Amino acid sequence: QLFTHVLDIFGKPNKKFFDTLSLFAKDEGERRALEGIVASSEEGKALYRDLVHDYANHADVLRRFPSARPPLEHLVNMIPTLKPRSY
Repeated sequence: QLFTHVLDIFGKPNKKFFDTLSLFAKDEGERRALEGIVASSEEGKALYRDLVHDYANHADVLRRFPSARPPLEHLVNMIPTLKPRSY
């Protein structure tokens, strides 16, 4: 229920998400790519633009960087909660 009713796993990740995710990347190339997004390097800007253009969400980013696996207690703080919807 955490991922279906509480966390906005399909929302657009912000740069803070990439920054924190980079701390958990075990693969050096993935960590550099994540850090590049935050540092706004040319490669990082291009990668961020590609991700945003493809409407990447938190789940997509976690799949794209498989070595970056934060523990659940960190992931809960990294992904915003779903906003209440009044119908």
